[in-house]
Amino acid sequence: MTESLAGTLKNRGKQAAKQLLGYDSRNWLRIRPIEAFTLFFEAGNRKSSDVIEISPGCSRYWRTMCSNYRSVDFPAFDICRDRTDEQYYIVIAAQVLEHVRRRQAATENIDAMTRPGGWAMVATPFLFRGHARPHDYNRWTPAGLEQLMV
Repeated sequence: MTESLAGTLKNRGKQAAKQLLGYDSRNWLRIRPIEAFTLFFEAGNRKSSDVIEISPGCSRYWRTMCSNYRSVDFPAFDICRDRTDEQYYIVIAAQVLEHVRRRQAATENIDAMTRPGGWAMVATPFLFRGHARPHDYNRWTPAGLEQLMV
């Protein structure tokens, strides 16, 4: 029981220190996209829009914010090959494009899934180590990503 109490006190101490320091428990690679996407959703009153997220399964942040939310798991849903029959007002592909072998096919499918007048919200890392899930192929500058998406 003493070890359990000591462990509990240690964990609570860590939690208190994190709170005091303003520690953010979100995946640091996703913090800026989350902040930018949140502003986008709130500024345009887009939370009730139909949204699909193409994700490696670790991100479901938008499920709680968007009332009409759907997700597909990459790479089982291969965005280079697959697309949904439905179109969405907002298509989110955050931290996915760096993992696709055929980036032009992926962006064409994202475009096909985006309703006319809708939005494709894409975020990729730039200064981040390679992380094979299942592979890691690309990094873009803002201008390079914009050119890819046009």
